[in-house]
Amino acid sequence: MWVPQPACPPGLDDSLGPWAGESCRGGFDFTLLFEEAVLAVPLQSLFLLVLPTCALRLARSDVKVVASTLRYLKACAFVCLAALNVALLVLWTATPSSVFARTRATIPTAALGLVTSLGLGLLSWLSHERSVRPSFVLSTYLFLSVLLDTARARTLWMLGSHRTIPAVFTCTLALRAVMILLESTEKRRILVPQHKGYSKEVTSGTFNRSVFFWLTSLFVNGYRHILQLDDLYPLDPKLASGPLYRKLADAWDKVPDKTAPGALFNTWLRTFAGPVSAAIVPKLFQIAFNYAQPFLIDEAIRLASQPQTQLYNNRGFGLIGAYALVYTGIAVSTGQYDWRNQRAASMTRGSTTALVYRKALRLDLTSPNVSPAGALTLVGTDTETISQGITQLHEVWGGLLEIGIGIYLIYRQLGAACAMPVALILYVARVGLIGESAVLIATACFAIPTGKASAEWIKASQDRVSTTSKTLGSIKWLKISGLNDVAFSVIRRLRGTELEVSRRFRILLGISMMFCKPFRSFCMTIADDSPQVICTPIWSPILTFSTFVGTASGGGDTLTIQKAFTAYSLLILVNQPLVGIVMGLPILAAAMASFQRIQDFLNGNERSDNRLTTDNPKRDDRTLTGDLVSERPARKGVPSQDLELLEVDKNNSIGSSLARDVIISIKGTFSWSDDSEPVIDIHNWDIKRGVFTVVLGPVGCGKSTLLKALLGELSSFKGTIHTNCAGITYCGQTAWIPNDTVRNIVVGHTAFDPSWYQKVIRACALEQDISSWPKGENTVAGTKGISMSGGQKHRLAIARALYARQELLLLDDVFSGLDSGTEDIVFNSLFGSDGLLRDTDTTIVLASSDSRRLPYADEVVVLSESGQIMDNETAGKPARNQILGRDPAESAELPKASSLQAGNSNDRTPTTVLDMLEDQADATRQLGDWGMYSFYAKGAGWFSLTAFASAMIVFAFYIWLKWWAESNETRPNQDLGKWLGVYAALGVGSVVSVLFGMWQLFIVIINKSGVYFHGVLLDTTSRAPMSFHSSVDSGITVNRFSQDLQLIDMELPSAALGLAIGLHTCPPRNELLFI
Repeated sequence: MWVPQPACPPGLDDSLGPWAGESCRGGFDFTLLFEEAVLAVPLQSLFLLVLPTCALRLARSDVKVVASTLRYLKACAFVCLAALNVALLVLWTATPSSVFARTRATIPTAALGLVTSLGLGLLSWLSHERSVRPSFVLSTYLFLSVLLDTARARTLWMLGSHRTIPAVFTCTLALRAVMILLESTEKRRILVPQHKGYSKEVTSGTFNRSVFFWLTSLFVNGYRHILQLDDLYPLDPKLASGPLYRKLADAWDKVPDKTAPGALFNTWLRTFAGPVSAAIVPKLFQIAFNYAQPFLIDEAIRLASQPQTQLYNNRGFGLIGAYALVYTGIAVSTGQYDWRNQRAASMTRGSTTALVYRKALRLDLTSPNVSPAGALTLVGTDTETISQGITQLHEVWGGLLEIGIGIYLIYRQLGAACAMPVALILYVARVGLIGESAVLIATACFAIPTGKASAEWIKASQDRVSTTSKTLGSIKWLKISGLNDVAFSVIRRLRGTELEVSRRFRILLGISMMFCKPFRSFCMTIADDSPQVICTPIWSPILTFSTFVGTASGGGDTLTIQKAFTAYSLLILVNQPLVGIVMGLPILAAAMASFQRIQDFLNGNERSDNRLTTDNPKRDDRTLTGDLVSERPARKGVPSQDLELLEVDKNNSIGSSLARDVIISIKGTFSWSDDSEPVIDIHNWDIKRGVFTVVLGPVGCGKSTLLKALLGELSSFKGTIHTNCAGITYCGQTAWIPNDTVRNIVVGHTAFDPSWYQKVIRACALEQDISSWPKGENTVAGTKGISMSGGQKHRLAIARALYARQELLLLDDVFSGLDSGTEDIVFNSLFGSDGLLRDTDTTIVLASSDSRRLPYADEVVVLSESGQIMDNETAGKPARNQILGRDPAESAELPKASSLQAGNSNDRTPTTVLDMLEDQADATRQLGDWGMYSFYAKGAGWFSLTAFASAMIVFAFYIWLKWWAESNETRPNQDLGKWLGVYAALGVGSVVSVLFGMWQLFIVIINKSGVYFHGVLLDTTSRAPMSFHSSVDSGITVNRFSQDLQLIDMELPSAALGLAIGLHTCPPRNELLFI
C-alpha cells in the first residue's frame, strides 16, 4: 500500500507531463492527466470502435458451446465490473476537487470506462457462445488495461488521504485481472460435438498462442516416446490445402495473360495478401522492442553513476520492469512474426503443390517441353525455395526501416560519425569518396545473377532427381538385366554436374553475404589501387568510432563507456537488418525464379478433348465420373486421381446424332503432334453398344494410340470422334498401382459393394493371393506396386477397371503381362460363356497382338502396320477361321480359375517383409546421436571443418573496444594511434579470416560432403537386396536423394555459419556487459 506523498505543485497533475518531476511523488510518477488521457482513453476508444464489427460477426455465427459454469462466472464478473464503474463515476462526480485531486479528463474517463465495461459484457457473452477460442480482442484489451491502469492506481493511492476512490478503482483493476483468467480459459471441453475436432492451435487463447504453450503436450509426448503421425494435432482448417488450392486456382484461371513475367507471383500475392501481411504488425513490434534496448543500456549506465537514494531505488525498480517488458516483448513479437511467416509459407506450399499436381494430370502427352516427371522437382525444391523466400519477404522493408531508425539514434550519440554506417550501407566507394555506387543496389544486382544461378542449379537437381526416381522405379529390371551399375553411374555423373552448376550460385551467395568486394587480388582493380571495404558488420563499428574520435577530439568530446556501449548496441541493431537485406534479396530472387519455373509448367499445353458427345440418358446414372469424384466424400488416404477413369466432356454435346446401338463412331487420321506423320488412318469405324471388340495388329501398328484417341488424349487429329457413353474405364499395358491397400486400389472412390467386390476378385484370380498375404486385402502394394509381382499388379489393375462398372471398358493388351496359365484363367473368367462381363451391358474394346482370343470376340478389327483398318467385321465363325487359319475347336480347353495355385509362375506372394513399411522407432530421434557429427565430419573433412571453425574466432576482437573506452575515462583521447591502429588491424584480420572460413564452408565443405553423402547413399541403394526395394517405399528413398541432400548441401552449412558466428560473438559481447 502506497502512503500519501507531499502535495505536488498546483496544476501539475492537470498537465500532460508525462513526468511529474522530481519534487512530486518521489520523482517517479506520471501526471494524472497523462495516465487518463494517454494511457486509458485511447485504449477504451479503440475497443469501442472495433466492438460493433466483432459483435456483428459473432452474432451471425452459430452457437458452438454447451451450457457451463464458465458462462455464469463471466457474466457475474462483468456485472460486478459495471457496478464498480458506476460507483466510481458517482464518486468522482460527488467528490470535490479540493478533497481529492482530479483533472479535466477524470469524469469523461470514468464515463467512458462505464460504457466500455458494458461493451465488454456484450462481447464476452457473444464470444463465449459463438467462438471456439477465447476472444483475442477481450484478452488483449483486459491485459493492456490492467498493465496501464496499474500506474494510475499507484498515483491515486499517493494523491491524498481520501481512500474510497483508490479502493474502488483498485477493485476494478483486480476484477479485470480475474476476468483475464476467465476469458483465457479454453473451451475445448464444452464445445458441441460438431466442433470438437479442432486442434489445440485453433482453440487456444491469446496468451497460449503467444508463447506457444499449446505445443507443450506434444513436446512431452516426444520426450516420452517416438512421435508418430497420429500424435500430431489436427491441422488448422485455414492451412488445409484443398480450399487454399481452389482459391489460388480460381485466381490463376482469371489471369488474362498467363505468359507475362511474374504473372504467377502477382496472382499469389493478391490471393494470399492477408496471410502474408499478417506478419507486418509483429514485425513492427519487434523493431520497436529491439530499438528500446539502447535506451535501456543508456539509462542503466546513467543509473550506475548516481548515488543510491530513494530516487535511485525507484528508477532501479522501474528499469527492471522495463527490461522485463522489452525482452518479453522481443520474445513474443519474434515468435509471432516467425509463426505467421511460416503459416504463410505453409499455405503457399500446399496450394502451389496442388496446383502443380492438377496441371500434371492435365498435361498433353504430346507436349515437347513439359512432362509430369518435372513436377517432382517443382513440388520439392522449388516450393521449398519459395517458402524460404516468403520468410525473407518482410526482412527487406523491415530492414530498411530499422536502418533508418538506427542511423538517427547513432546520430544522437555520435553526431556526424553516423555518416560511416550510412556510407557502408549506401555505397561501395573509393577511400575518402562517398556516393559512387550503392551497396544495396549492388546487392540487388547480385540478386539477379544469383537467381539465375539458382534456377540453373534447381534444373540440374531436377534432372538428377527425375533420373533417380525413374531408376528406382525400374530397379527390378535393371538388376535382372545386369545394368544396375551402369544406371547408377549415370546418377553419379549427374550429381557431379549438379555440384558444379551450384558452385556459381554458392560463390555469388558468398559474395552477397560478405556484402562487398575483397581485395584487389580477389576482384577487379580500381583506379587508385586502394582496398575495398568488405563485411559491413565488422567494419561499421571500426570506422564509426574512428570517425567520432577524429571529429570529437578537437571539440573536447571523448568516447566514454556510456557512448561506446549505447552506440555499439545501435550498430549491432543496424548491422542485423543490413545482413537480413543482403541475405534476403538473393533468396527472394531465387524464389521469384522458382515462381517463374512453376508458371512455365502451368503454361504447358493441356490435353484438349475434341470428341463430340451425344446426349445419353444413362449419363445421370453413372457410377463414377470425374465430376462425381469431387462431390463424393473422399476416403482417407486415397486421392481422387487414383482411378483410371475418364468422363466424356459434356461441353461438346451434339445431341442425338448417333444411333442408339453405336457407342463410339470414329473417322479420320490421328497423330501425336501436328507436325508428325499420322499414326492411325480410319475411314469409318462404329463401335456397337454391348459388343466385345478385339483390335488386332502387329506390335507398333497403333493399337495403343487408337485407345488413347478413344479416351480423348490425342488432340492432333483430322476427323471426328462421336461418343455416346456415360463413362469410360481404361486399363493400360503398364499397370499403374498407387501406394495403398489392395482393397482401396480396387474400390477407389466408389461405394463399397461386398458382393461385386468378391466377384471381381474371383474373376481376376486374386482370391488365393490375398488369402496368402499376411494382411490380406489390407496389404500395402508399395510405390508402383513394387511389393507385388508383375502378374499380380496387372490383375489388380484389371480388377480396378472392372469394379468401376463403366459403360465402356478399354483394355490395352492387359493380358500380355500374365503367364499363359494365369492369362487363360482370367480371360475365361471374364469373357467365357459364363464370364463376369457376359452378364453385363459393358462394351469392351481389347487391343491385343494375340490372335488366340478372337474366338471370344463379337467383332474383330485388324490394323495394318501403317495403322489402317484391314478388316472390320462381325467375328462369326467363317471370319474367325479366316483370321486364325485354324478351327477354334482345336484349341485346348481353358483351365478353370480353381486350378490356379498361389505363387504360380511369376505370381510370387509378398512376404512378411511388408511389415517393414511401418516406421521403426529410433531412440536417436529423442536423445540425439553424436555419431552423426563424426559421420558428417568424415564426409566434409576434418581439416576443412577445423579451418572454418578457427576462422570464426576473430570475431572476439570486440573486447578491445571496452578497454579503449575504459582508458578514455581516465586518460581522455590519449594514445589514439595505438587504440585505433590495433582496432583496425583486428578488423582487417577478421575480414580475411571470415573470407577464408566462408570459402571453406560454401565451396570446399559443400563439395566434399555433397559427393561423399550422395556416393554413400547411392552405393547403399544400388547394393540393397530386392527385399529392401520391395518393402521400402521408393518415394522415401527418392526423398533421401532430393530433400535430404538439399538440407546437407545448403541448410546445414548456413545453420553452421550462424552457429559459429553466434558462439564466437556471444562471449566477447557478454564480457562487454558484465566485466
